[in-house]
Amino acid sequence: TNKTILRRTSLSSRNGGGDAANNRNDQDREIARNKKEKKDREGHIKSAALALTIGKMYEELNTAQKSLELYDEALDLWKYEPNRAGKNMFGGFTADEIIAISDEELELIMKLCAAKGRIGNSSASLSKTHQLRFTRSWLDAIDIYEQYTKNKELLHRSIIF
Repeated sequence: TNKTILRRTSLSSRNGGGDAANNRNDQDREIARNKKEKKDREGHIKSAALALTIGKMYEELNTAQKSLELYDEALDLWKYEPNRAGKNMFGGFTADEIIAISDEELELIMKLCAAKGRIGNSSASLSKTHQLRFTRSWLDAIDIYEQYTKNKELLHRSIIF
């Protein structure tokens, strides 16, 4: 019986360690993926906060186009689905993208949408087409918020934007 146990141990180590080793590898991959996702989230949060700060400076310098580009670039950080065609969109995001964001990220996304809308409110010389685009930003914020609250329980319901 001791020879059988030794033989099984020897065979399992040659075959990749058996179920225990495979489970360990799966756990290690999951831990690495979670660390990467956390790092990505932290990067998105820092980038969005910086975009809001710099975008506000551009607004004060009357360079609204630069602000818009910056806000759009920051919003694109959360758009990861390659096959967006034919999917239901909520404020420019798919349902899966919205489900994947945290409460803190939601707040920043809402602030970015509101900042885009604010640019339209401050520019009286805009064409009707541009005014509609900026109004759409406010509506996008509402669509994103409503989709988010359908799928998650918010930790903090007070979001100011």
